[in-house]
Amino acid sequence: MLGAAIATALILTGCATAGTTRDIPIIDGENESWSVTVSQPRFSDDERCTDDANIENAVLSADLPSSSLGVILVPGSSEQDARRIAECLQRTLISGEVTISAPVK
Repeated sequence: MLGAAIATALILTGCATAGTTRDIPIIDGENESWSVTVSQPRFSDDERCTDDANIENAVLSADLPSSSLGVILVPGSSEQDARRIAECLQRTLISGEVTISAPVK
């Protein structure tokens, strides 16, 4: 009985953590600044998280439906800034894959 309760708790814990930044990969980037990319973005409302002071540029592809959103952070931004923006985007998405790109080393 206790084993079943523990298994159920573990399953529920796994469900509760879906969509968190642990799911957002960080890859080696090609820019000198941190960036966040969303492939196949489908948003739940008009929020795009682009009003953050650490965003230098945000571009949504012109194809319909849009195939990507690219966000370049200002020089000097940190991984924490990129994660905050990625988390915001992830919260507003119905579907799409969020990726963080680290600056070129």
